[in-house]
Amino acid sequence: MGKKTQQEIAETFGQMQETAKAQSSETPPSKDEPKQSTGPAKIRTPTKQQATEERRRKARLKAVKLTCLADVEPRPLRWLWRDRIPLGKLTMLDGDPGLGKSLITIDVAARVSTHRPMPDETLSDLGEPASVVLLSAEDDTADTIQPRLAAAGADMARIRKMDAIIHGDDESLPSLGDCSLIPDALQEYGAKLLIIDPLMAYLPSEVNSFRDQDIRRILAPLAKIAAETGAAVVIIRHLNKSPGGNALYRGGGSIGIIGAARSGLLVAPDPDDSERKILAVTKSNLAKIPAALAYRIQENSDKVSFLTWEGPTNHTATSLLATPFDGEGHSSLEEAKHFLREVLADGPVAAKEVEKQANQASISYATLRRAKAALQIKAEKRGGFFGGKKESQQWCWVLPPEDAQSPPEDAQSPKDEHLQQSSEKNTRNFNGVPEDAQSSKDERLKGNDEHLQQSWEEEV
Repeated sequence: MGKKTQQEIAETFGQMQETAKAQSSETPPSKDEPKQSTGPAKIRTPTKQQATEERRRKARLKAVKLTCLADVEPRPLRWLWRDRIPLGKLTMLDGDPGLGKSLITIDVAARVSTHRPMPDETLSDLGEPASVVLLSAEDDTADTIQPRLAAAGADMARIRKMDAIIHGDDESLPSLGDCSLIPDALQEYGAKLLIIDPLMAYLPSEVNSFRDQDIRRILAPLAKIAAETGAAVVIIRHLNKSPGGNALYRGGGSIGIIGAARSGLLVAPDPDDSERKILAVTKSNLAKIPAALAYRIQENSDKVSFLTWEGPTNHTATSLLATPFDGEGHSSLEEAKHFLREVLADGPVAAKEVEKQANQASISYATLRRAKAALQIKAEKRGGFFGGKKESQQWCWVLPPEDAQSPPEDAQSPKDEHLQQSSEKNTRNFNGVPEDAQSSKDERLKGNDEHLQQSWEEEV
């Protein structure tokens, strides 16, 4: 009995030694090692500030209209005139006076009203006759527009002219500043063509046609109307007085005008035939540029003008506007002079504002200075002392009286140059550098007209 007890004690003692040895071989946990939680994970409650910011974020998101393109059903592009006038888009028709821009829109309107083929024998995608709404500020309805439509074979019952907007007992001329009534007129009569002739006549007085932001604020709602109604909008615009150059820059006003259009058309004289005119495409975002078409302006027995079309030609918009360049930079200079006449037409304008708008119109600073000198524009300090602050005064540019004689465009007398530099001592150029600090640079630019032209073309 005693021996058995000693054996059991020995076995128990051996087991205790093995257990202690095994425990001593295990690596003790690090002090930096986080303790593993054996209980359920705790959910952090957002702070009051975090909850408020999340509510604001969701509110902002509701103000943003987002479209998932997976939900958009594609549709084919439709044309009023294949490759020239798209439906649901803006089209710009540019040209000098007397070349038949209005007659072209009359001709197209007549074909739309009767669903006849277009001048190149293509049919519109409308599939049936449609109505036309036109805004015309230059031609009389009774003695010009109606007779021309009749000569073109229009269905008069489908043509309507918007003459005024009624406000109670008063009437006002239509304006693109308020396009809210145009969709109703288009939808009421099923019109698929809206003609605006010309653009400048329907711009609100506060809109600066050379200011890109102003123009886009006007044309964006018009483009939306075209898209929502499916109507083609054709806008007539005159060319500026600058000869030659890129056809896209020849239309009057901001480059944003042609930028907003999906198609651009140009009418110009045929350089090979003085009695013939050409309709060319200057811009096409939606199709390959088609061949230019030739046409003539004819008169019927009642002395009413109409068009006859003579088919495609090899002319392009660029070739039609090309003029021999004389190396004096007159193309850019004429554009800058036209710009200054437009901007300063209503009175003095701050020099900094003129320079800012010129920069937006892609007119270089040096060219602007030359145009200013050619037009004898004066820099005058306007304003006064208010509250003893001299900053209330500013330099303004002012057109001279109409009877003032301009010096030669490529010359400037030393006296004029001295007066110009003196009067503009405190004005600054596009980069904010004082103009008198740029005098030596300007002299080099003026003395090298070829370099001026090259610089202007690169900037454009």
